[in-house]
Amino acid sequence: MSVLWLLPIISSFVVVSLSKKNRVLKGLSLIFILSFLGPLTHFITGQFGAVIDFSSLSGLKVTFSIYLVLSSLTIGFGTFAGMLVKKGDS
Repeated sequence: MSVLWLLPIISSFVVVSLSKKNRVLKGLSLIFILSFLGPLTHFITGQFGAVIDFSSLSGLKVTFSIYLVLSSLTIGFGTFAGMLVKKGDS
């Protein structure tokens, strides 16, 4: 499961290194996408009857905060790495 946290790093790196304008904004906007889709998927899975760690709306708040912190770290790292590579090309 921890290998899946490499995907936001890779995606933000690719977005930043291939963008022409607003590279940092495009890279960091992925934080909000992951922070909303992850907890929403977790909540919907719980509503369908699967056993999840944090259930109900209070669990949605907990998973949102966890996803926000972890996605900020991973996507921030990928964005920074993409900026370093892009700066080296110029």
